[in-house]
Amino acid sequence: MDETLFDEKILGTVHITPGNSYEGHGFNKSAIHADIVKDLRPEFGGGEIRVDGEVIQKNGQWTLF
Repeated sequence: MDETLFDEKILGTVHITPGNSYEGHGFNKSAIHADIVKDLRPEFGGGEIRVDGEVIQKNGQWTLF
């Protein structure tokens, strides 16, 4: 949709935010706040998320269940 606020809520996307948290929503203090949204659905190239070497999301679907 090309609008981060909406894109980060689309099923099959992942939202990562390095930097400063919003006031009242965390403790991280940083000079920046950047929203990064990656679409992991197969029709957009797919992909996977790994934590400690274990795949937890593949092609936009959670694999933990």
